[in-house]
Amino acid sequence: MKKVLAITLALLAPALALACFGAELRIGVGKERADAFASYALGFFIEEKTGIEPLFVETDDSKTFAENKIDLRILPATSATPAGAFKQQPLKTPGGEAAIWLTSEVKDDIRFTTLERALKIAGGFFSSKALNEAASQSGEPKKAARKAVLDAQ
Repeated sequence: MKKVLAITLALLAPALALACFGAELRIGVGKERADAFASYALGFFIEEKTGIEPLFVETDDSKTFAENKIDLRILPATSATPAGAFKQQPLKTPGGEAAIWLTSEVKDDIRFTTLERALKIAGGFFSSKALNEAASQSGEPKKAARKAVLDAQ
């Protein structure tokens, strides 16, 4: 009986270890500094508020939604609707009016239930002094966005 239990635990250990890892949200990051900064800032803000790990994916167009390469993207408010995406809400970024777009899979996935709440309060973070100061500084947008999230707390 002990052997059976030991074998069962040995077989289940890798599955249990994988279950410890949380959800990963693929966030599209544009090449322009203002776009990249806003994308990194939103990703780090989501991570801070929900524990959902951001995976940043560099992209130069919105076709990446249809190709299932990203789950979330910030685009200018005047942008056309990306294929395979749903508009979540408007957002004022340092680069201007923008909209948050999500895939339907993320909206319906139970692993992302806290995401909607975080997105609803993201507007307050994007209008914070810490974010606007970080956006106006030169340097790597990813580091500046991380600092903005840490300073806004």
